[in-house]
Amino acid sequence: MQVSFTQNINGENGIILTVSLPDFTPLPSPYVFIYRNTGTNVLGQYQGVCNLSELTKYQIWTGTPIPIFANAFVLGNQGIMTCPTSAAVTQNIELITFNLQALKTQYLSSYPSTTTVTI
Repeated sequence: MQVSFTQNINGENGIILTVSLPDFTPLPSPYVFIYRNTGTNVLGQYQGVCNLSELTKYQIWTGTPIPIFANAFVLGNQGIMTCPTSAAVTQNIELITFNLQALKTQYLSSYPSTTTVTI
């Protein structure tokens, strides 16, 4: 799995940190970032990286509004957050890296690979 962190200055508001997974192997998809669902075509506030049960529990947000009822959270393919300082950026990078590693470990231990043998 490869993780990409991009930082952009956002004027007086701080630094925008964007996280993506250019290579999400062994996970089934790059949609691992949780957002609050607004019920509109705009994502709500970034919440964090999902765990294994949330990977299949939450719907994938594609830009089309999803009703809020029974869908308080949705999964996005990027994590985007505003950090007030470079120290906060560093802390978020460490936390996201840790959580992605934990998700990968959970996934690999729950979904073992299959080997096919020709006899």
